[in-house]
Amino acid sequence: MRGDRRHIHHRLLDRGLSAAKLLLILYGLCGVAAVLSLFQSVGSNHISAAIIVIFCAIAWIGIQNLGYAEFSQARRLILAGGFRQALNSSLELRAFDQALTEAQTREQRWAVLRDALKKFGLVEIDWFVEGKKYHDALWNSTGQDCWSLRIPLTDGDYLNFTRVANMDDAALNVGALVTIIRNKLSRPPNQRQQSPPYRRPGDPPNSPSPASRWTRICRANWSNGEIQTSG
Repeated sequence: MRGDRRHIHHRLLDRGLSAAKLLLILYGLCGVAAVLSLFQSVGSNHISAAIIVIFCAIAWIGIQNLGYAEFSQARRLILAGGFRQALNSSLELRAFDQALTEAQTREQRWAVLRDALKKFGLVEIDWFVEGKKYHDALWNSTGQDCWSLRIPLTDGDYLNFTRVANMDDAALNVGALVTIIRNKLSRPPNQRQQSPPYRRPGDPPNSPSPASRWTRICRANWSNGEIQTSG
């Protein structure tokens, strides 16, 4: 963290107040707040409520005049329903994470990804995993302003999704969605596809390969120019 000029005294100085006037104003506001707190503690319930309302009104007017963008953005989120959209998006992401965790097979995971098309307002989704490509789209987005994001996974796997650009992108937490997809769809080393061991024709399916059988039966040691084996 580093200092900035967004504090109250910096904003008042930028409005042309001198340091002496600034101190008088701040000390005066602190004194008014102290007096109101005394009246609020000794007054009746009706007086205490009125004092709280007056203090909040003064604080609100002061904040508006200082031009803090955070409070105006919070007001827009509350009045325009942005807070509800952000909350719903967070809940949908949590449910998406849980569904991918419970999915055991590749087809089950693809069903969860297809369901994410409607939940997150996506238009098209592609999943390439172990040489096989899955594709689904709600409609043809050709000719529309869209943006796409490719999420690299492991061993050349990837997931690509497309979203219409004029949709409310603020309601989608892209960073959280990418983190969930990479954590759940990236294959750990012990689950990556490996070539099956060679077996001689006629060996039972569950029998060990010749190489593993030889490794398990004997251990070769070079000693005095001879190979000694021990079971």
